Amino acid sequence: LLKADKDDAMLVYAQGTLAGNYMVKANYTFAINLYQDALEGYKKLNRWQNYYLTLINLSDCLLQTNKPNLVVQKLSEVMPQLEKEGNELILMYAKWKLAEAEALKNNYQQSAVYFEQAHLMAIQYKNDRATNITAKAIKVLRKLDNFNKIKHFIQRLDASELISLANVKD
Repeated sequence: LLKADKDDAMLVYAQGTLAGNYMVKANYTFAINLYQDALEGYKKLNRWQNYYLTLINLSDCLLQTNKPNLVVQKLSEVMPQLEKEGNELILMYAKWKLAEAEALKNNYQQSAVYFEQAHLMAIQYKNDRATNITAKAIKVLRKLDNFNKIKHFIQRLDASELISLANVKD
């Protein structure tokens, strides 16, 4: 219907919203397809913030379907632009997803670097996902036997008082 009306912007937003619903229902394959369509649309519309946020969501789906190489490829392509634009929240999420992808690839050293960057940004910007980042970083740091770094992550989180904002699942 939206294609027939030639309402490209509405179609792209609908694809992104529908993809999000499929992701919540753990239908990652369908969500991936819709997110990829939405990415193309956002690019054509020059809606870069929407593009980057959709790419983060796509990355979540790709991680759930064990495709870390695609996550690294897609996010690495936009990292220079994200850093240039200075949207710290999107940059934090991108580094977090890169950390998770590198961990799935058993590249724990690089994963730890990205987790450190994402964690520092989450603390600095008082983001409630800091606890989740800490928990996932600890798993990676344990594989590296880096207990001092684990201690630093916990101390930073504790000092930030962000743990009170954490989701119960964190």
